[in-house]
Amino acid sequence: MNTLKVKNITIGEGLPKICVSITGKNINEITKQAIEIYDSCADIAEWRVDYFEDVFKFDTVINTLNKIREILVDTPIIFTFRTDNEGGNLHINVKDYIELNKIICDSNLADFVDIELDTATEYVSEMVEYCHNHNCYLICSHHNFNQTPSTQVMISILEKMNDLNCDILKLAVMPNDKLDVINLLTATTTAKVQHPVVTMSMSKLGAISRISGEIFGSSITFGSIGECSAPGQIEINSLRKTLDLLHN
Repeated sequence: MNTLKVKNITIGEGLPKICVSITGKNINEITKQAIEIYDSCADIAEWRVDYFEDVFKFDTVINTLNKIREILVDTPIIFTFRTDNEGGNLHINVKDYIELNKIICDSNLADFVDIELDTATEYVSEMVEYCHNHNCYLICSHHNFNQTPSTQVMISILEKMNDLNCDILKLAVMPNDKLDVINLLTATTTAKVQHPVVTMSMSKLGAISRISGEIFGSSITFGSIGECSAPGQIEINSLRKTLDLLHN
């Protein structure tokens, strides 16, 4: 599997890198959370812009992202508009979704944009090229908050993302039993891909998937400082201690 070096971290080797999401509704909350991430042991920050009350004012989004970058100077930043179809807070039409992510690429303020495979299927190849032409990486993601597909379906999703030349392949699913968690881990470790993989089985039932990435091949795990942005996230300090314990 290829690795991806972004600022001072290498994704796809060693311990899974810890990402924490910024979920503030306004600039004051966002700034506070960015400072908390700066002061923490997080490796990566994700701005979940679908929480932002001014998300459809694109100039305001850029100005706010600039403030985040001023705080997190050396921290890789993921820009994510998680749509309501995949567990996010808002609906956005595809045209605006693509335009917003292109504007972020143009700004050179974020290191990654997250593009949902199902939301923007016909635009993913275009966005990969656009990102690469603007010194940005593309995370292709798929979220299922209702169930865990079969192992083969999950493998097919990851391999499709890989074939589209996406830089990071992200898959998050909801388990209904222990076998679902095992199937997610199996798909993670057996998918035939070259790009770094990020997978998780959500909720408390799937917590093992958030700490076992070094074993099964998931290169980023999402932790929390305060409010969680997805079910089953582990508090960042506990997450770091557990990852270190498993590594040693």
